[in-house]
Amino acid sequence: MAGSTTDRLIRATIWHAAGRTAAGLLGLANAAYAFHALGAEGYGLLAIVAAFSLALVLVELGLRLSTVHFTAVDAAKGDAAAARATLGAATFLHLAAGAVVAVPFLLFAGPAADLFHPSPGLRGEAAALLRIMAPSLVLGNAVSGWTSVLVALQRTGPVAAGMVAGGAAQLAATVAGVRLGWGAASLGAGFAAGTLVRAAVEGRAAGRAFPGVSILPWHATRGGMRRLLSVGREGLLKKLSYIRGLDGAVGNALRGVPTDDKQIVRRLLAVKPRG
Repeated sequence: MAGSTTDRLIRATIWHAAGRTAAGLLGLANAAYAFHALGAEGYGLLAIVAAFSLALVLVELGLRLSTVHFTAVDAAKGDAAAARATLGAATFLHLAAGAVVAVPFLLFAGPAADLFHPSPGLRGEAAALLRIMAPSLVLGNAVSGWTSVLVALQRTGPVAAGMVAGGAAQLAATVAGVRLGWGAASLGAGFAAGTLVRAAVEGRAAGRAFPGVSILPWHATRGGMRRLLSVGREGLLKKLSYIRGLDGAVGNALRGVPTDDKQIVRRLLAVKPRG
């Protein structure tokens, strides 16, 4: 039994490493192509994506580790209904918290782009990039429930396949966007395509591995919410306080209220990737 467990761990590690390596190489190819096609200044708008990604780390709320734990427990019992309730609750929280951060950027993409001081000729591309990235990043957090299911079941092969397929889709969509003349917005289109393809691959695999499981938010129940909040409540509240402060700082800037840029930077740097 110990040997089989060790073998599974070795296979899981190999699959995970292979997937990350292949996805990383595709990411490098995507970056190299975009830099060559868009130029240094156009590709530099990716800084917007990096800064926004930091803000969206908050919106993840540390729920992924909790969903992995509870999904593993429910899978061992064969209780798909309990898993649906918990995963649905996580998706609901991701979408609700994501809206708090993403909606201001989505509705006021132009003024939000000005926070990053793009050149006048690239302001429109920066705004378009934000409009694509805002919902895409929130969606990425929401569909991470499929990853949680596969990790809980130690099905790292489909996770690796999803990373590679997503990386390939991202590269293909970026190339297509550049050729269609979308400029820097091509980077957002690539990210969105990669997110959707990875979610499709992982969702299909998760459904096969754990029949009846779902991450759709309407499966959320009060019991599922209480279950998630029972683990890491202090971390959740801390991250929510950061979201409130960051949203207020950005909101003031978008409304033209005098705002110290360093205040926003400090909020972003306060983000803790784990919690």
